[in-house]
Amino acid sequence: MPHNIKNIVINAQKFMQDNNIDGWLLYDYHGMNPIFRETVGEISNVTRPCWLWIPQKDTPELIVSYVDQNRFEHLKIKTTFWVSKILLEKFFPKKIKAYTRIFQQKKIKNSSRGANLRVLNRIQNS
Repeated sequence: MPHNIKNIVINAQKFMQDNNIDGWLLYDYHGMNPIFRETVGEISNVTRPCWLWIPQKDTPELIVSYVDQNRFEHLKIKTTFWVSKILLEKFFPKKIKAYTRIFQQKKIKNSSRGANLRVLNRIQNS
């Protein structure tokens, strides 16, 4: 894992430990999330949505499309590949089942500008 990503993960995990948060799920699609881009760096030609799961006490994991797998291999981060939306929809509940307090990003449409904004949303997993 590159040094800058490792530092971000360490700082995020420390913040999560201090604030009783189990994990952080970052999302990106077509480079629209500056936080994701700042964390993993610029990744060109990604054609499908991707996620970075940073658990409080474990190693981070990328969740990327099988189509885009080669785009991320230089990061040397554990990676899970998804092939269809159906499998992806089954993957996330299994992945986060053991966690109760997760930060994720959700999409908000700013209708006045037509821009999509990303904000952190604390969710309770039951």
